Amino acid sequence: MIKKLLVSTVAMATLYTSASADLFGIDAGVGVSVTGSQSVIRTPIKLNDTMRVEPYIAFVSSDLVADNITLGAAFHMLEPVNNNLNLYYGAYAGLSDNTAWTDVYLGPVAGVEYSFDKQFSLGAEVSLDLGFGDATDVRTSSEVTLRYYF
Repeated sequence: MIKKLLVSTVAMATLYTSASADLFGIDAGVGVSVTGSQSVIRTPIKLNDTMRVEPYIAFVSSDLVADNITLGAAFHMLEPVNNNLNLYYGAYAGLSDNTAWTDVYLGPVAGVEYSFDKQFSLGAEVSLDLGFGDATDVRTSSEVTLRYYF
């Protein structure tokens, strides 16, 4: 039931972002990334040519790990290398919850994004995850992300 509700919420948020982007002229989109047992749905919103905010929802589900949901947002500073390639760096914060614990995650993030055209890009990023709450941990993570801009 909760998974159906979350999928419905993400679908509605994606449609809302698309409609808002068209209505207000916002450069926004949707992105997906998968790494290990985690799937991430992102909503990149370009604030200007050098800044982007990216709310996200991440799901973890496997036989070895309890179901886990993370809600958060990243802030990226964009550094153009050329017309198709951007480097980015920034920070993110997220709240992660499963049946065993609840944690707040914070950390720096850096990546590279290649734009095939104005609507599609492929990116790779690394982050240092600092977790605080019921459990404390420090780890690194990496993701490959496909983004579509409306």
